[in-house]
Amino acid sequence: MKRKEFLKACSLFGLSLPFQKLIVAEEWIKESATPFKGKVLVIGAGAAGLAATYYLKQRGITADLLEASDTIGGRMKVDRNFTDFPLPLGAEWLESKPTVFDTLVNDEEEKIALQLVADEPDYKFINYSWLQFFEDYILPSIHSQITFQQQVKSIDYSEAKIKVNTQDRIWEADYLILAVPLKVLQANMIQFKPLLPSKKRRLIQEAKIWDGFKAFVKFSKGFYEKDFEFKLQDDQSGQKFIYDATKGQNSKDFIIGVLAMGKAAKAYQGLSEDGLLQKLLTDLDQKFDQQASQHYSAHLVQDWQKEPFIQSGYLSDHADWRKVKQLQASVDDRIFFAGGAFTDGEDWVSVHTAAFSAKQAVDAIVG
Repeated sequence: MKRKEFLKACSLFGLSLPFQKLIVAEEWIKESATPFKGKVLVIGAGAAGLAATYYLKQRGITADLLEASDTIGGRMKVDRNFTDFPLPLGAEWLESKPTVFDTLVNDEEEKIALQLVADEPDYKFINYSWLQFFEDYILPSIHSQITFQQQVKSIDYSEAKIKVNTQDRIWEADYLILAVPLKVLQANMIQFKPLLPSKKRRLIQEAKIWDGFKAFVKFSKGFYEKDFEFKLQDDQSGQKFIYDATKGQNSKDFIIGVLAMGKAAKAYQGLSEDGLLQKLLTDLDQKFDQQASQHYSAHLVQDWQKEPFIQSGYLSDHADWRKVKQLQASVDDRIFFAGGAFTDGEDWVSVHTAAFSAKQAVDAIVG
């Protein structure tokens, strides 16, 4: 049984979700027996990196957060110009219960009331996004700690202090939370001294990371059933879905979303701009009796392989949970890993699990 099927089964039979042990009422802000000493550095300002920096701040630790690009969010990226609601180019669904927002913020004084629409077994945001959630509730307290355009070239952990080299300076730390996409490590974009342990390197290189492609096609009229979703492929090699992207939005537009992962994404890569549009319309024409081409208005494409500091979609749903857990394991109890691919193995990929993995890294460092 793969990840998605297991989570859906838990929901259908009223069982506790595997990550629920992390979201029961617990005191996240702990008083340590002795004050924490040491410098923590976080790399990557996606969901995990932002969460790690935020939870460190809640524990009284001000960490520097380095981001290779000029913006936060990673695969939570949205477009705010294509239509009349924020369009998620990456993370789009809440794959948990809405109470998870309170758990992520971990602040009783914050009253979180977001509008959602059920999209079984998940939820979708209404005129909102994962990125905006982080902008509203996580970013304000840590914004000053982020340094942008700091692409990490190498990490030297051979001495007492970890030295992180970017293109223009050297950062030092006692502990490091590495919250970069797994593909960045697989592509050896960061050099380590000494090399990461052989088992860790093998796990990284053998991990099956799906390519990621997403497109939105706007039409002059709605020729399809409202709120539809069709699964065109879902197997070991990848996934492909088309769906009504305006579900729950009260939008004036007619937009179909195309999500393709793994082998399915490759069919859209390497095409010219005209060739890509023709491929999208041909696929939709086959499903909707040639009406897509007749009513085409505009389109928007996100090919995650073209993002220089991401270069992929996400870890396959069919990954071995035991290897996912091993991917999360720290190196020398000084370099910690966080993100959608670096979880405890009971769930992975989704935004909230990336944030929870960051919380686990913080707990391991601070105690």
